[in-house]
Parts: sequence; structure tokens; C-alpha cells
Amino acid sequence: MPKIMIIGCGRLGQIIGNFFQINKFSVVGIRRSKVELSKFPMHAYDIFSNKFDIFFQEQKPDYIIYSATPSSQDPKDYEWIYFNGLKKVKHLSSQLPKTKLFFISSTRVFNGYHNDILLDDDTPTNPSDPQGEVLANAERLITDTDDGIVFRLSGIYGLDRQMMIGLANSPHSWPENRYTNRIFDTDAAHIIYQVIANVHEGKAIAPPRVINVTDSQPIDLYTVLLFIRAKLKLQPIENLTQDPVQGKRIVSSYLLKKMNYKFQYPDYQSGYLKIISTLID
Repeated sequence: MPKIMIIGCGRLGQIIGNFFQINKFSVVGIRRSKVELSKFPMHAYDIFSNKFDIFFQEQKPDYIIYSATPSSQDPKDYEWIYFNGLKKVKHLSSQLPKTKLFFISSTRVFNGYHNDILLDDDTPTNPSDPQGEVLANAERLITDTDDGIVFRLSGIYGLDRQMMIGLANSPHSWPENRYTNRIFDTDAAHIIYQVIANVHEGKAIAPPRVINVTDSQPIDLYTVLLFIRAKLKLQPIENLTQDPVQGKRIVSSYLLKKMNYKFQYPDYQSGYLKIISTLID
């Protein structure tokens, strides 16, 4: 039975792990603190500790998903967790010749783009802040080697991620309009599972070194918020300023055209209708 280790096994990591477990993988989760409710073994370790090194060597995972996140937006925390942590795990995995390492990154690496172009899987990174620079450098730890894949996630939403619902209810708090990109958390988790399962099974179409995990349906923020307000039967907003929309528009040609992935929630309408239905029920 192939073994996968998920390092930084938070909410998304547990959904990913559940997909692997029901498909006959042995799953091990690693996180900073203990969690009582999990469908697979979860262990609390500091990944920089010698105890984790020993545990890792005992486990000998076939696949590793590095999904650790910093506890703050401080660039030093980003550097410590995203770069130093990944570098440490990369070193450990290099001692197991057949082990493959996957890194969950963020489309924050695209924040320096503001013109009206589509940002695809192979678009070069263009960060606009120190945190984005750290993520771009961490991605290169994977892409500069002969193996491994970067999963670059756009904005995650889902049944337990309802920030936009709250924002729709508070129009006085709306920021300047911009393009937004998203992926439902269960779709994100299933994409990551499916790509790794395809690698394990040796499927003919090799995935690219970087995959934008997004529904490839970028849309401006106000359109989404007005849609949510309408479905919640909130009062219409009059005289809403409609300036030209800027921001990044992200797609994945690999998911759409080569993998032909079938999203459960292929656009913001289907995703937010599902969330709103649970609120009404």
C-alpha cells in the first residue's frame, strides 16, 4: 500500500488525506498540534526537530505533500516555514530515492501582474511583496530539481470558508473592485489527489511541474458579491461605482485541456449556491 505523508495537515490537508485513504493509500498527517477528530493517523511534530527526523525515517513515505503555513504574515515567518521548512523536508526526502515531493503554494506569486492577460500554469512568477518572493523561491526548490510538482492554489472557498458571505453582507466594507480567482476546497483536494494518483499509476500524460489549482473562471469581485446578495435576498445596491477592473486572471490549461478535470463546482455560481443552500437549510 503506497504511503503519503501530509506535512501541515490542516483543514485542506485533511480533505486531501480523506481522498487518499478511501482510495487505498496509507495516510499520515503531520501538524504542529494534536487533533482529536481525524479519519487517518495524525501526529504532532516540529518538523525542525530531531524527533521528526527519526519519525520520518521510520515512516519512509512514498509521497510527501508539503502544505505547512506560517502563523502570521511576517516575511520572516514565511521564510522559516515555506522556504526553510520545505528545504528541510526536501533534504529528508532526498535520502529516499523513490520518494516524490509535492508543494502547495499560492497564486500570491502572481501579484505583480496587473495587466489584462491570462496567467497560466507556465506563466513566470511575478511577486509584488516579500511574502510572494518567499513563495516563488520555495517553488524553485521543487522546479529546479528533476522531480516534484507545485500545486499553486488560487483563493480557496467552501462550506467552512465563508469570508465572501460576510463581505456581501457588509457593502460599506467592500474594497476596490478587482478580478478574483477561486477554487472550492473539495475540488482543490480532489485535483491534488487525482494528479498524484495519476503519477503513482504512471498515466501517459505527464503533469507539468507547476499546476494552477483554480476553476479557470476569473470574475470581478463585485459581480460575485452582488450574486451572493441576490441569492440571500438582500437589498439591492444602487449607484455602485463601476471603474475599469484590474487584477490577475488565472487559468490552468493543464486541468482544462489535458487532464480534462470535471469540477464539482466549476464556477462561483455553483459554489456559492451550494454554500448558501446550507445556510438556508
